[in-house]
Amino acid sequence: MAVLGASTARKCLEAGVLDEILVHIVPVLLGDGVHNFDHPGGTKVTLEPIKYTTTPKVTNMWLRVK
Repeated sequence: MAVLGASTARKCLEAGVLDEILVHIVPVLLGDGVHNFDHPGGTKVTLEPIKYTTTPKVTNMWLRVK
């Protein structure tokens, strides 16, 4: 199953129902928005790198939620 959207992903992380996260890093500044991993006072989420892939326009990071 895939979860899209920062707010939904954050709620799933808080509920402990995600086992992996795929993060796309693209060199574009989008301005304001919901931060996936910025949760002041929230529970620390430990992530383990699984795999990285890169192209000239994007870096993909697969991370396991521990």
